[in-house]
Formats: sequence, structure tokens, C-alpha cells
Amino acid sequence: MAVITLQLGQCGNQVGAEFFNSLTKELNKNCATGSRYSEYLQDGQVRFFYENEKSTNWCARAVLIDMEPKVIQGVLKDSRKMGAWCYNDQQLVYGAAGSGNNWSSGYIEHGPALWSSASDCLQRELEKCDRLDGFVLVMSAAGGTGSGVGTYFTERIKEEFPRCWTANQMIWPFSSGEVAVQSYNCVLSLAGIYKTTDAVMLQENDELQKLCSGHRGESKKDARDLNRVLVHRLLSMMLPVESSRTMGSTLSNLTSHPSYKLLSIRTCPELCAEESREFNTFSWNGLVRQLQQKKCSFVREDVRNVRPHSTAGSCRNEKPQLTAGSCRNERPQLTASSCDLTYTPLNRSVGELLVTRGREVNNEIESCSLSNVHLYPDWLPSNQRFKTQHTEVPMFNSDKTLTLVSNDQMPVNLLDKVISRAWRLYTTKAYLHKYTDHGLTTEEFVSAFARMEGILNDYKTL
Repeated sequence: MAVITLQLGQCGNQVGAEFFNSLTKELNKNCATGSRYSEYLQDGQVRFFYENEKSTNWCARAVLIDMEPKVIQGVLKDSRKMGAWCYNDQQLVYGAAGSGNNWSSGYIEHGPALWSSASDCLQRELEKCDRLDGFVLVMSAAGGTGSGVGTYFTERIKEEFPRCWTANQMIWPFSSGEVAVQSYNCVLSLAGIYKTTDAVMLQENDELQKLCSGHRGESKKDARDLNRVLVHRLLSMMLPVESSRTMGSTLSNLTSHPSYKLLSIRTCPELCAEESREFNTFSWNGLVRQLQQKKCSFVREDVRNVRPHSTAGSCRNEKPQLTAGSCRNERPQLTASSCDLTYTPLNRSVGELLVTRGREVNNEIESCSLSNVHLYPDWLPSNQRFKTQHTEVPMFNSDKTLTLVSNDQMPVNLLDKVISRAWRLYTTKAYLHKYTDHGLTTEEFVSAFARMEGILNDYKTL
């Protein structure tokens, strides 16, 4: 089952190139270990590559999209240096001018202008697939091309291929601020793709940098270091496993409810600690405890005292209403006044997937505390709560690797902060003209805020 990747904007193209670099190294490493992993190698190749007619290199199932050719030309050059894989030179889509870190410019102007060319590229990719599994769009939430064009392309792909799953790998910007209007772009892009996509995999730059700095003892790391950690997490979820041959089945279990689509990925051990691995002896139970600590750490930082949990059974059947009476000066809020709300310290979830890669997995993995019924809402069927997948093939020179993919309340604080920042800008009309000049109306802006509040409220009241 083939997966087609769309790399959007500077961030999306750089992350996409690192993804295929790391993927090729991983598959080649396991290929060298013998025929025992031949099926694993074949599944990985077919999923992400096809045979190149002009050379022996694998050709990535990818479409590269940006408003300026500089970044695309750079990743093409780097891929040729690798020698083991390449991009198809015909699968490039770019314009003559950038989107200026403006979501409305990318969504309203550049997206429609480039869709015809992008659609032709997708059609050529589809002709090389025996069976299509779905699409992954790699994009930044902060810029103009990734967020704006990415939102437009997500909608169009879902219109043309409604039976295929679509997932967005969204890179969340630094909280310190890379772009003055990044909170606007984050709100507009996430609100836009949430209507049509099947899953959104959020990766925070702040967290990625903290991981790199914590393990390597340096306060600053460049974008390539962050991309390697991000790609390590993504591959730990997307590489083949024995119990599931399609990404679609994996995503459908994690996002069984249409109101909950935000996925977070946690791995143990992290890629950043690779140079010290030879001095460590990892056990499965130890890795599980590390993952549980990571999950609980978000409870302490992001969830405690902000997560209401309903004790009234009728609350689940009542639709929260947007209070827009004071919309001009106050951030719109969703309320459910008839619910008796109390706070719970649990990081509740609507889906957990634990992926084990390595040999000698013990039975305690499947009965770990991650399957505790108190971590899930009552309305979620028990067979959709906690899933496990396994392969004996190791990953990234580690004998044992655990990956936890969660659809939980981790994004609550993240969303709350970006909505608040964007709303403060909006109420003062800061930079608003840059969006309305490209055709975005104030009604569409407020509608995006309302959708984001709806997403936040759904996760808060889980």
C-alpha cells in the first residue's frame, strides 16, 4: 500500500528530505542484516518508493511544493548526493514569489493558482501505485506556503480522493516567535484542515529543541537537529509492523471520533541520546515507565487545573454554544452551562497506540497502565482504546524501541496559548489588513476562532 507525501514550503521540504534520508538509511541497514527482514524491506520500499527507470536508485513517492524554487533545488541537490534515493524531477511545483508568511496569500491566491500543476503531479504518482493507502502533507503552521497552500491542498485532495485517508504532519512554531503573525497562521491553518483531514500529527519546535538541548548539553541546536528528532518519531510510527500493513487502519483506530484528530508521538529512547546508547541497557519495562513519565509530564505542565471533566451524564449530549455577545473585545468562548464540571489530573485519551520494535517483548507490555480504563471516556468502546503493534525488526541501532501515539489532551495548553495570542492581535486589528487585502473577511476570521475554540473545548471536556 503506497503513501504519497506532499512537501509544502521551506519547512515541509526540509523535513521531507530528512524523512526520506533517514528512511533509506534504515531500510538499507536492515537489508544488510540478511534475508530475514526481506519482507520488512519490501513493505517499506513499496510504501514510500518506486523503482527509478533511469537508475538503480529508489524514487520517492513525493511532490515538492513551494512558492520559490531555491529550497526545492537545495533538497534535490542533497538527495542526489546521497546516491541511494532521489526525487522525480517532474514532481516539482513552485511559483515566482513567496507567500510572505501570510496564510491568506497562500490559501486564497497561491493555492488555487498552483493546484492544476499539483494535481497533474499527483496523477503521475497515482499511476505508479498498485494500491494507494493515503496522503501525508508535511507543513509548517507558522508560514504562508505551508499553512495556507497546505490548507487549500488538503481540502482539494479530500474532495478528489474521498476514500483515501489524509494526514497532516504539522510543525508548530517556537513560542518565542519566529513570525509576528504566526498565531494568526496557526489558528487559520488548523481550523481549516481540521474540517477535512483524518489526522493531524503535531510536533512542537519548543519540545524538539528541549530534547536536543537536554541530551547534548547545548542550549541551541540548528534546524537539522530538530528535523532528525521529528523524523525519528514519524518513522517510528510509519515504518511497517507485522500486525498492520496499512497506515489507514492505524489512523482509523486512533481517530475513531471525528471531533478528535490531534495526535502526539512519543518515543523511547529518543534519537538525541544515540551516542550514549552503547553504555545503556534498556529493558521493555523501563522504556514503558519512561513513556508513562512523558505522558504524565504533560499533565503537570499543560493539563492540571485547566482540564474540566464532566460528572453529569447529560453533558455529553449537549452541544456547547458560542457566546458571541462580547465578541468584539473578548475572545469567544464555548460554554456548557448545564454541566457540573470538576477537574481531573488524568491525561485522558480517545486512542492510544503502543508500537514495539525489537525482540523478546514480554507480556507485561500489553497489560501496562496505559490500558487503564480511567484514561478513556466512558463512551469510547473498549476495543478502540488501547492498541499494540509489534515487529522484531529493530530501529535506528537500538535493540528496543517503544513508540506511543496518543490522541489525548496534550495539545490543550498549546491551543489555548495560540488562540489567546491570536485573539489579542485580532482585537487590536494588528496586521489584520495584511489578510483582508488578500480577500479574507472578518467573518471568516471569527469563524476560524470559533472552530478552534470548539476543538479546544472538545479536548478540555474529554
